[in-house]
Amino acid sequence: MNPPLLHVYPQATAHDSVQIVGTTAGLRLLARALADAMTTGQGTATVFTADGEGFTLTILQDNSPWTGPAWTHRALPYTDSSSSPHDEMP
Repeated sequence: MNPPLLHVYPQATAHDSVQIVGTTAGLRLLARALADAMTTGQGTATVFTADGEGFTLTILQDNSPWTGPAWTHRALPYTDSSSSPHDEMP
């Protein structure tokens, strides 16, 4: 059986697009994790990259105001370090 593959390609800088590419099995696990996050506040999935390395994807729901401290102190999701002034993870 093939592993559930999922590649998440993040933004380098603001306004860049994000791509998620996966097998049907990987996308199903992502969908289940999203559904769990919407109902319980957190969802996880164990998926793999094409080199066979596994990782845990964690999805967190946070409905606090986007101008509040929960969001303003959270690290921005950009891979270019000059684009991300915050350094706290979710």
